[in-house]
Amino acid sequence: MKFSYIINTEKNLIYLKCKGKMSVGELVEPTNHIISDPLFKKGMNTIADLTEAKIDADYNEVKLFREYVKTIQDIRGPCKWAVITHKDLTYGIVRMFMAISEDFIIKTQVFKNIEEAIKWVSS
Repeated sequence: MKFSYIINTEKNLIYLKCKGKMSVGELVEPTNHIISDPLFKKGMNTIADLTEAKIDADYNEVKLFREYVKTIQDIRGPCKWAVITHKDLTYGIVRMFMAISEDFIIKTQVFKNIEEAIKWVSS
């Protein structure tokens, strides 16, 4: 499995870790696992650690992921997705997703380290 996650109900937080080479479409799998987990509650924030992942995608794939996220907004509810990654192709893909998803109730931001991500989702 290319991902693992922990749901912390006390902090209303999901910590997702992805590893290895992944397509944008493969990010649907962990999201589906999370929303079907009995501990998941609407409005939970997410910290997605992609520091050990390499995501390769073109604009059309990012648009398809955007459409998927649009379909789960009501399930996820208003929340924040903090993505931790290095400044590489994955960083660029996250920034592209952010640019075409600004009107979503799920707010996304990209960070270089977990401390910054925790601070943002906690604010």
